[in-house]
Amino acid sequence: MTPTTQPEPPGQLSHGQRRARRTVIRAGIGMLLLLLLGTLLAGRPWNAPWWPGRTEVAAVPDPCGVLDEPARRLLPGVIPARDPWERVLVKQEVCEAKNEAATLRLGYERWQWGHLKSPQSGEAAARDRLQSLVDPNHGQRWEPVPGLGSDAYRNNSTVLVRDANVIVRVAYIDTRRQSAGAAAEAEHLARAAVAAIRH
Repeated sequence: MTPTTQPEPPGQLSHGQRRARRTVIRAGIGMLLLLLLGTLLAGRPWNAPWWPGRTEVAAVPDPCGVLDEPARRLLPGVIPARDPWERVLVKQEVCEAKNEAATLRLGYERWQWGHLKSPQSGEAAARDRLQSLVDPNHGQRWEPVPGLGSDAYRNNSTVLVRDANVIVRVAYIDTRRQSAGAAAEAEHLARAAVAAIRH
């Protein structure tokens, strides 16, 4: 006697249909996982500030707080004014004090990891930015300043410093002072501005 197959109850999938459905679902989940893994690797999460071992700065100090004492000393009666702005991957805080004879300016640029748009670390982005600023092809001569931040350069009374993912910019122009004195004041302010950054 040959065994007979029982007919499937009406409205239910056959055994073959159920198996095909499971195969399609597994393939869909597998493709989704591969896509998610590819996106994750493309974003290079090991460059993110939350990744273990990263030492990037999450916030910068108020530049006007740092500029307050030098402004009172160098430009008496002038109140520093703040000028914050932000664009993709970089946040800049700038403070400036000026009168008819002198300008004192301090700025912090904090570079950030940008996931897919710019998967490099904020520190690498800041390093690239500083190198582009001091590139000799731009027609200016920048001299290294030893013992200041991770990298530092000076051009007359303008000082650029990188500390981790932050670029500090200091400029002091004073028609009443000799350039050597202005350069020394700019470097002194740059050292104070870097010291105010907390990791």
